[in-house]
Amino acid sequence: MKKNKIYGGIERRKSSRLEYVNINKPRLKIGKFKLKVNDISQRGLKFQKDEEINLPENIKGNLTFLCGGSLEIEGRLIWEQDDNFALYLKSLIPSDMIQREELYLQEQLSSK
Repeated sequence: MKKNKIYGGIERRKSSRLEYVNINKPRLKIGKFKLKVNDISQRGLKFQKDEEINLPENIKGNLTFLCGGSLEIEGRLIWEQDDNFALYLKSLIPSDMIQREELYLQEQLSSK
């Protein structure tokens, strides 16, 4: 796994991301650990660890969305920086799950 450096170039991602900026964030459960997810795309996610754990390069876990859905995921860690990690998923997160989560976030923002 390589360390991420601050990137200032052209955006190369092929899929858009849902970014979670407030305190409520989806959870990635790996074994007994529940980790906060900072952003999600169909192809991957970024998450952070709050406690000292050693993560293997290949990860299986359960992703729980704020909208209430959940999904078993499997992927490979592709970078880490401080306590933040990027996971490249073996299978795409279905687009309808991403859309449902996006609608939920929009509803939450408009109700404030």
